[in-house]
Amino acid sequence: LGAAMKTLSQQAKTTTDDTGFKAKILYRPHALVVPQSLAVTAGTVLESMGNRLNLELVVDGRLDSNSETAWYVAADPNQAPALAVVKLKGSEEPDLRTKKDFERGAMIFRVRVVRGVAVVDPRAIVKSVP
Repeated sequence: LGAAMKTLSQQAKTTTDDTGFKAKILYRPHALVVPQSLAVTAGTVLESMGNRLNLELVVDGRLDSNSETAWYVAADPNQAPALAVVKLKGSEEPDLRTKKDFERGAMIFRVRVVRGVAVVDPRAIVKSVP
């Protein structure tokens, strides 16, 4: 965990303001992202340290399907978003469909929202190396 936090802290991006001044922005570790299979272990580790690392624990069960042992340290998304949820071309609006059910005197609704995930800044997230 310490090595991942150090790696993330050493990542940087350069930004330029309106006057042409260039500044280097260092990424600050913000969240420990783990699959459901590591939720208890990660919680115990953070708790045992009194969360001196000041990390937010994010548990996402969808990560289990890829790896039950990989975890991530992510930068503050307000400072450097690693990922973004995006609308897919042709699916910008929700897909709403209705159907009348005469037997029950009801209306059936189906709403589908299609989204994707895009990498915004790959330097803003570090994956563990088992």
